[in-house]
Amino acid sequence: MSTQRNLSISLCGIVLLLLVGCQTQLTDQTATMSDITPDKVGSDRDEHNCIASAGYTWSVLKGNCVKLFEEGIRLSPTRKDSNSAEISAFVIFSEDESEAEVYLPELTTSLLLHRHGEEDDYHWEKEGLRLFQKEELVLMKGDRIVFTGE
Repeated sequence: MSTQRNLSISLCGIVLLLLVGCQTQLTDQTATMSDITPDKVGSDRDEHNCIASAGYTWSVLKGNCVKLFEEGIRLSPTRKDSNSAEISAFVIFSEDESEAEVYLPELTTSLLLHRHGEEDDYHWEKEGLRLFQKEELVLMKGDRIVFTGE
């Protein structure tokens, strides 16, 4: 009988040690998990306080955060790669159309193009970029048409 009792006490001790060990491991994992805090939505504000994850970007012409797909004119690339997604450019014009703010997919900031030419034959230029209106807007880089739209 005492052998059975000793065996029972030993088994209880082993079970108790296992439970304490599991609890310690859980506490360590919980501490590690609490150290990981997910980013809050809207925590990606830029220097102008625009929230990129909500679709906002800074517009120099508007002096405010804008949603390009709502306020800008979408330009589609003329060269399409069937293996990649189509990445658009956008244009926002000043109220008097003396400037065009161009957002290119490869740039982190916009470029301001200034208007040149005569009425009904305007074009906007800067740093090798030229924007003009034919039947649709055309954006050229050097002598190559890179984007067209609306």
